[in-house]
Amino acid sequence: MCPWCHDSPERQQLRKEFESDIVNHGEEPQVDEHCIFCQIIQGHAPDQPIILFQNSEVSVFFAKHSSSFTHLLIVPTCHHGNPQLKKEDLPVVEYLHKVGMRVLEMYLKGDMWLRGWKIENCTVRSGFHSPSYKSAQHLHLHVIFTPPGHEMEFMDRLQYKLNSSWFVTYDRMINRLKNMPDADALPPPKTENQGQATQKKIAGIDTPNFKQKLQLALWASRDYFLPTQKGN
Repeated sequence: MCPWCHDSPERQQLRKEFESDIVNHGEEPQVDEHCIFCQIIQGHAPDQPIILFQNSEVSVFFAKHSSSFTHLLIVPTCHHGNPQLKKEDLPVVEYLHKVGMRVLEMYLKGDMWLRGWKIENCTVRSGFHSPSYKSAQHLHLHVIFTPPGHEMEFMDRLQYKLNSSWFVTYDRMINRLKNMPDADALPPPKTENQGQATQKKIAGIDTPNFKQKLQLALWASRDYFLPTQKGN
């Protein structure tokens, strides 16, 4: 039986291993019918990808525009927009990463053996785009696998440049969340007038186009011409 068939032993094993209520807290997942990731999770997206793993908490599928040999997206089943992550989101982020790395391991098991790849010679990038640079308004983790003999294209390396102003690695995100103050220690939120003033200030440069935002970030960056070192 194919390892990724709906009732295969591999999928049953993963579902048992990652049975949890960390993301949805035992409640029915909320869905945004206009969100492309919610459509994929529901199984009726225009270009429906193969879902490698799905349970009540999370779905894992291939990125439409792959940036390397294997590019997975790990997405909460419940619609999670793009507010800044908070300290209380730490368990969710850790759960997404554990699921993503485990699915990647099982998916690549045959290739690793057949091609003689050693994990220490491969590169795995996992992380999040900053909210302003996300193409889909639904929280998702990228897991990008690059084996020996394969290289990411220049624009892909740039789009997923580690710990840039637009892409934050999983490890860096975890450190940020752990070092955040508790919710009750945060200052009170801005008043409506303050929030409107802030929006007016950024309205002239904010744009929904990723490449335009990336260009703005590049102008502000002094190191983007540096070559990517091995393992980054």
